[in-house]
Amino acid sequence: MLEVRGLTCHFGGVRAVDGVDFTIPRGGIHAIIGPNGAGKTTLFNLITGVIRPTAGEILFEERNIAGLPPERLARLGISRTFQNLRIFFNMTVLENVLVGRHLHLYRGALGALFRTPRFRRSEAEAQAFAEELLARVGLADWRHRPAEGLPYGALKRLEIARALAAEPRLLLLDEPAAGCNEAETREIAELIGSLAAADGITVVLVEHDMHLVMNICDHIIVLDHGRKLAEGSAREIREDPRVIEAYLGKAARELAHAARG
Repeated sequence: MLEVRGLTCHFGGVRAVDGVDFTIPRGGIHAIIGPNGAGKTTLFNLITGVIRPTAGEILFEERNIAGLPPERLARLGISRTFQNLRIFFNMTVLENVLVGRHLHLYRGALGALFRTPRFRRSEAEAQAFAEELLARVGLADWRHRPAEGLPYGALKRLEIARALAAEPRLLLLDEPAAGCNEAETREIAELIGSLAAADGITVVLVEHDMHLVMNICDHIIVLDHGRKLAEGSAREIREDPRVIEAYLGKAARELAHAARG
């Protein structure tokens, strides 16, 4: 589904991503991990068109998408969440999800002006779809409340619901469990697992929670200083001495603990 060839991104003299190659097969849950500053979020930003690469190719279903803007990528079937919440706090929970549904709305100018039957039908279908997503992520009872009133873990699930509203085939989640407590992390892990298993969406996530990564991911890519350090299954990664060395300190202890658990 996704292939990266020689992907490089320089910021002045800093090589944030440096000649990275990998392939993401269709389906399943895949993770990109690495110490702080490894280039994980920059890699996500390159794949989703937030920044342009200095060199290299990004192939989505065999089409080179490197440098395409985010709105074009959304139409092709790529959606994402962000490390820092991008929620519209002054809007309701339902309205936030509807923002992600705009690609599938009927956009005829005259239809919108005169609220034709086609336009009203499109709006009704969008709302029904958004409400189904909110039920899916456990937020149906909050749908008419302002987003600012949600607990942090619920906001994370809301952002996932909004990304799903575009009906992506490839979903990129940037630290979906960051800042969540144990119960919230468990809910998010179960949600991500269901997206791959029941919906057939290919999920790629950046995450620091090694328990979550090792428990739900089929395939893991490790970055360090902008380069690919290792790639493989959870077992292969947690036993790789290069990965353990790169994760010296707290992350290494978490990695070892995840391996034992």
